Amino acid sequence: MKYLPLLLCVVGLASCETYVVQVVDSKSRNPVPGAGVRATQGDISSPTYLTDANGAVPEPTVPGGASALVVAKDGYVTKTVKLR
Repeated sequence: MKYLPLLLCVVGLASCETYVVQVVDSKSRNPVPGAGVRATQGDISSPTYLTDANGAVPEPTVPGGASALVVAKDGYVTKTVKLR
């Protein structure tokens, strides 16, 4: 299994937050296209966004109060990243 590090950068703050998200392979540092990324708060999840050819999620909106992003892709270990 490979690991998915997740690069995050806060772009704005409001009731919804916008992040710049790129998923890359932990060893090769190459982008991972087709990875699913979703925000969670307890048992509630946002829609799943898929990464593009550059491993980026185009304009993801994270609901206010979300505590983590979950990244999943076949062949990789699912990664949960806590939001600040």
